Amino acid sequence: MLVIERHDGNNAMMRAHLLSTAVCLAVAMTSGCTYVSLTHFYDRVPAATPIAIDPIGGYLLLYWIDDQGVACHGSPGISGQPGPAALAGARPAAIQDAIANAAITPPRLAEYQLISYNLGDYSKTNASGLHYFEFDNLLWRDRGNSQGFRDSASHHYSEPQVIDIGNRPQTLYPVYAWGHPDCEHGEFFAIGDPLREQPSQHPAQCRRKALPVSSAVPENGLFAYCVKRLPEGLRYVFF
Repeated sequence: MLVIERHDGNNAMMRAHLLSTAVCLAVAMTSGCTYVSLTHFYDRVPAATPIAIDPIGGYLLLYWIDDQGVACHGSPGISGQPGPAALAGARPAAIQDAIANAAITPPRLAEYQLISYNLGDYSKTNASGLHYFEFDNLLWRDRGNSQGFRDSASHHYSEPQVIDIGNRPQTLYPVYAWGHPDCEHGEFFAIGDPLREQPSQHPAQCRRKALPVSSAVPENGLFAYCVKRLPEGLRYVFF
């Protein structure tokens, strides 16, 4: 059974980033708006497996790999820094319901699982081209009592995908990395690095981009590059 052990301790940083970071508001931003749909999150889970929870939000992780095998974000040689870029991936109402352990109706669940986003401040790093993408889900709805909850220390990851951040799909469909224990789940508090006022280049890491070089990568090959397996992969930088 897929059950989450709750860690409901205070995580003000996560709350602040999810509430204040760019969730693409259709009224204010009609261009460049793309979506994450969590409706296919359990596609890899065998049909007979009991599932106790539904995903409703977390972080979009964008990263590439340098010539030393380090997970990086930004523009190599210009603003390359270690760690994946972490973008808010939750509706504000979903965050509030998860924090308050509020009841979430099935229609509201459907709303919460379609999340609009844009690159926000990550664009200021001049990052471009192919990136790996994973979704780190931290907000949930309990199927038993319909209550929302957050589990800030328990990270459930989607399988890696390769996307061109300058030509993103209209909708991304994260799929839980079921069956890959070295990729699917992690237990830690994502403190994150503070954003710099001006993007800068790390002196020794993330100077040259090695991967990805193509979006046509076999699924099994992608799991070799999940964030949990990479140096600095769990060093989130919030945008």
